[in-house]
Formats: sequence, structure tokens, C-alpha cells
Amino acid sequence: MGVYTLLFVSCSHCKSAVWLILPAAPGVVPGFLISRSLFHWDSQWALWITAGMCEILTVVGLVQLVRRNRIWAVTTLTLTLLVSSWFAVMVLALIRA
Repeated sequence: MGVYTLLFVSCSHCKSAVWLILPAAPGVVPGFLISRSLFHWDSQWALWITAGMCEILTVVGLVQLVRRNRIWAVTTLTLTLLVSSWFAVMVLALIRA
């Protein structure tokens, strides 16, 4: 998402927003859905806390899965990369909208 923004997005405001939220970008979409549907939180702090928690849980889950089951390690990592990339592109689309 960061490389795409750097190369193909001309708006400086969008570029600065993307680089600001890049570490938490894949967790923003599930964090938003969790904070709205389960807890009915509307604040921006709740969004960033749940987004960060989604990212931390993803990394911890991947580490545990890869350490325990080496057969599925490549498949799990590939699937997680694809899903996280899709979420990051969705965040870029939300920023550009």
C-alpha cells in the first residue's frame, strides 16, 4: 500500500495519511467492524485500539501456528499476506474516497 501510494497517488494529503497509518492499516477494517458491531464504540480511539489488537492477535496467531504445524506454515503465511494486503488496499480506498 505504501509503495503504491508513493508511486501512483498524486495527492499529498492522501500520501501523508497513508504513511501515518501504515503500521495499523491491515487491522483497520476488522478493527472497525469489531468496534462497531460488538461494542458499539464510535470514538476514534476505540477504532485504533481494536485495529492494533487485531494486528497483534494476527501476528501472535501466525507465530503460534507456524511454530506448531510446519506443514501448513507456507499456506497460512500466504493466506495471511493476501488477506492483510486486501485490507490495506481497502484502507487506501477509504482514504482516497
